[in-house]
Amino acid sequence: MFCLHKHAFKKHPQKEEGIVNTGSIINIAVIILLLWFVYSRVRPAKGLKALGTNDFQNVLESTEKRMLIDVREPGEYKTGYISGAKNIPLSQLSGRLGEIPKEKDVFLYCRSGIRSKNAARILLKNGYTGLVHLQGGILTTIDTCSCPLRIYVLVLRQQNFIQIQGWISSYIHMYKIRVL
Repeated sequence: MFCLHKHAFKKHPQKEEGIVNTGSIINIAVIILLLWFVYSRVRPAKGLKALGTNDFQNVLESTEKRMLIDVREPGEYKTGYISGAKNIPLSQLSGRLGEIPKEKDVFLYCRSGIRSKNAARILLKNGYTGLVHLQGGILTTIDTCSCPLRIYVLVLRQQNFIQIQGWISSYIHMYKIRVL
């Protein structure tokens, strides 16, 4: 008659030697794309000098034909800027290239150094040379440099408390400040 062997219903795992799981391939691809994206944002741009605070100040002061550009948004610019800087936000840079002479060295800065590096890439693509950006942005300038900053502190009245806007509050006694 009909006889079943005791091993007939036992599951045998299939051997997957040499076969890579599709989920693993997708995970690896996502990780590679993420790493490439991060690297493309932080890698140095060819033709751009990235200078620290003191070097930036020294080169800026020793260069005769120069233009200093703050690429932050106007609201950020009003909270404090390096004396002599022109505000051309990164979001408007492509449309305002005519305001930047190609025969001058262009010094760029922002809050943390990322936007100024992106601005330099735009300028490089449009034929500009002699580009310098402040590595670490204006935050490092305030901490370590004796650059003349015009710092405007906006005093807000909110629920009978006076608050100093932004990260500037700890520097009130270190720099000359005009309160609007």
